[in-house]
Amino acid sequence: MKLTKHGDQRCSERLGAAADCHKKAAHMAFRDGLKPEEACGCLRLYLEWVLRRADGEDRAVRLYGGYVFVYGGGKLVTVYLLPVEYRKEGAAQERMGRTGRRGTSSDRLRRPPSP
Repeated sequence: MKLTKHGDQRCSERLGAAADCHKKAAHMAFRDGLKPEEACGCLRLYLEWVLRRADGEDRAVRLYGGYVFVYGGGKLVTVYLLPVEYRKEGAAQERMGRTGRRGTSSDRLRRPPSP
């Protein structure tokens, strides 16, 4: 996975990882991250909004580890922390995605009503 100069700088600032880890983090986020179409509710709307705002060809957005990774033209363009209002839902949906239970909110287990 290639990184733009800006993407590399943002990885350093926001992920705090060593420079040699940036490509690996970008690749893992692209491969394993939550796509907008796999998210649901407000989080899905937010990720689709980010995708629409991204410039360039072959645009892609992934949510991974509480960070939003933005790709364009096969390169990591930027990365930033998921806004506070989406973090709880983002963490829950990422966990569901990693266990193979991706889908809509109706796929979730619901508690039976209290007696």
